[in-house]
Amino acid sequence: MKPAHILQIPNDLQAKLGDTPLDGALLQKMEDALQTLSGEFPLWLADEVTRLQRAVRAARQTPGSDSRRTLLKSCGDLKGMGTTCGYPLISRVASSACALLREESDLTEALPLLEAHVAAITVLLDCQIRCESHEEGRLLASELECQTRLFSEQQLTF
Repeated sequence: MKPAHILQIPNDLQAKLGDTPLDGALLQKMEDALQTLSGEFPLWLADEVTRLQRAVRAARQTPGSDSRRTLLKSCGDLKGMGTTCGYPLISRVASSACALLREESDLTEALPLLEAHVAAITVLLDCQIRCESHEEGRLLASELECQTRLFSEQQLTF
């Protein structure tokens, strides 16, 4: 396996705000606060991954609509947090997991594929794979998206 390269991608608030007028000093304070908090991002993601892992274990014991909602919430949180925290591939994998959970399929049948999504998210975070062009990370996300589509199509035929 190739060594991971960590790239610091600027998180430019002004670009995200578009044409919204902002005082330069206020914008700088916001940028500084974001930079200060950015050291916490991996910890926040790790906490959410732990919650997701616990939710998967609970769903194995009692699959049902409550478990699906808990899993969907956690995956949705990771989908939003991933890119914000500098891990866009986590957002991509979590988005695929959300698609898997939105299906009206039997949750028990979906769990093995969901567990693969959780394992992928864990690896992306543990290996600090932040770059969308990371070859193995991109291939992993693509394969999970493909398997989710196939699973969904298979569920529609039953």
